Amino acid sequence: MRAQLQKTWVTITGVHTSTRQIEGELRAGGKIILGLNEISPTFRWPIQGEVWSVTRDAMDGVTWRLCDRVHYNAITDEEPIETFDPGQMRLDAEEVFDRRGRRLLHRGQGLDWQGAWAAQAYEAGAVVRHTNALWIALNDASSTDVPGIGSQWDLMLQGVAP
Repeated sequence: MRAQLQKTWVTITGVHTSTRQIEGELRAGGKIILGLNEISPTFRWPIQGEVWSVTRDAMDGVTWRLCDRVHYNAITDEEPIETFDPGQMRLDAEEVFDRRGRRLLHRGQGLDWQGAWAAQAYEAGAVVRHTNALWIALNDASSTDVPGIGSQWDLMLQGVAP
């Protein structure tokens, strides 16, 4: 028999990265602790004051799991998703790191779309299309630095149409 999930919203009241614990307050005022057992490939730590959805296994009745940020939240300065076109993506983070801990982007720095890769110099943050993938320059790249693993470039998205 498949267990039912109970889903609700919480306001984030504390974030403890070293112990992977998040504190939240339910709409009815109850306090809960959320553990992080499953981490999405695009994980972002919540920020105190944000509203997130959470689930609790009805069979367990104890364990709460973090789901997604609720985007109606008035404390953010985000661009409304209604302004984006189909197929566009928004990164919901102040800083972006790759899986090795290398900083790709930080607040105030945007991606610099350059189109198809060509043998030329690129600045850090440049994004190019090469061999059906999108690549971001981690550092300034010379005209001989071809996008690829182990170079000045890091893979952002694979399987992009030419």
